[in-house]
Amino acid sequence: MPSSKHASRGRIRDAERGDVRAYNAALTAGWSATELRKIEFPEPEKKKRAARARRRTTTTTETNGTTSQPITESSTQNTGDTDHERVTS
Repeated sequence: MPSSKHASRGRIRDAERGDVRAYNAALTAGWSATELRKIEFPEPEKKKRAARARRRTTTTTETNGTTSQPITESSTQNTGDTDHERVTS
């Protein structure tokens, strides 16, 4: 059996959906937003959407006095060698 808190949230969510449907039906029927406000039927509050996780970017790190950067295809030098190891000094 759902908790009363959970059930209350469900009822609130259902009521909010009903308000949005009624407001949109009034707009479809020809009422303007201004007219609806005048009769104290304000536009329903917009729900905030959950923020998406941002993609992490790799940053340069400093280790033992040297700077290391992520190796990408565009940052490696093509020397024509068949040995693909990158040598740093």
